[in-house]
Amino acid sequence: MSEKNYVAGLDAGTSKICCVVADATDLTQPRIVGLGMSERTGIRGGAVIDLEEAAAGIREAVAKASRRAGDIVIDSVTAGIGGEHLKSLNGTATMAITAAKDEVTRKDINRVFEASKSLALQNDRVIIRAVPRAFTVDGLEGVKSPLGMYAKRLDVETHIITASVAAANNILKAAEMAGVAVNGCVPVPSASAESVLTDHERERGVILLDVGAGTTDVCVYHRGEPRYTASLALAGSTVTDDIAIVLKMGTEEAEEAKKESLPVDAPIFDYYEMTPENESQRVAVQKGLISSIIKARMIEIFEMIRDDIGKETNFDDIGAGVVLTGGGARVACAEEYAEKVFGMPVRMGVPAAEGVLADAVAEPEYSAAVGLIECGIKSLRDEYNNNAFRKVRGAKDKFYEWMRKIFRPGSRI
Repeated sequence: MSEKNYVAGLDAGTSKICCVVADATDLTQPRIVGLGMSERTGIRGGAVIDLEEAAAGIREAVAKASRRAGDIVIDSVTAGIGGEHLKSLNGTATMAITAAKDEVTRKDINRVFEASKSLALQNDRVIIRAVPRAFTVDGLEGVKSPLGMYAKRLDVETHIITASVAAANNILKAAEMAGVAVNGCVPVPSASAESVLTDHERERGVILLDVGAGTTDVCVYHRGEPRYTASLALAGSTVTDDIAIVLKMGTEEAEEAKKESLPVDAPIFDYYEMTPENESQRVAVQKGLISSIIKARMIEIFEMIRDDIGKETNFDDIGAGVVLTGGGARVACAEEYAEKVFGMPVRMGVPAAEGVLADAVAEPEYSAAVGLIECGIKSLRDEYNNNAFRKVRGAKDKFYEWMRKIFRPGSRI
């Protein structure tokens, strides 16, 4: 993007492709200035099923975001990678500290981190995100940053998220066909976590459920870092299909009926008018019936996720409860159903942002797209800080060399 003043996030899902743009001239306070969407997706459950359609959808969403932002040039994006093909595991590594003063250097940290990612992956898998969960310094666990600490041995546990090579490459290919480069790939659940979770929730332990149209993405945090990441191929469109099948209506009308749902115990005089498939006359359906269909499927989805998480996580470590987000979570009583299944507090998460379009994106369905922007800005910050560190380190090295010359026996100023 021109002069790196803007950062764009691209969330390509089953029901829509969304592009959000932020003015990142001030890296400490990015502002949302562009938003574009397309219902042409060519994507199902995180996987591209129609490359031409996916490229057309990306092109349309990016063009709309560009116009909304004042016709800026958007030639690169941070793209979300989602779908049931996402898998996570935790890798570990150990190394001896060999520095002269037994101090942990940045090089030591990078070496042990890279070693923790040295996994025997199958040829069809690729690592798309790796985050150091915690370091252990000479047996002292839970160290956040060991840089400069005295140590003989350094251990690290790293949370690693892998994706299907084909699924990831097809997203990149579709973006390329649309005329935009992908400067970074981020798992969708990680992106959503960036925009809706607080540091306090991450530290206490929290379960994030991003209910989209094609998949429900899951991310579990504990002690500030991710512990478990996954994706389930049951989500909002599954609920819509249930309504369509039971009430014999078209998918589009079932989606509208879902939005009109009320609690299961709604008064009997609350009705939704619909037209059954292959019929012309409209009929009235009790909204409570629609809600009962939604309830059955949502509870099933939450139960499957709970059982899946329980294989990898101790629920006693989840002190901050569950955060729901995503467009598929916007059904009546979703928080109540999740609270019943998980037995802990549940809240609806929406992204908090600044800028002229901050209110427009303050909805659950934009959590991933806004989070992708935050991930892109973090990359810019890291690049800036690394450059600054190299400059400072170079200046310090020159200073120490100058001091050694001054205090060398027989030297003169």
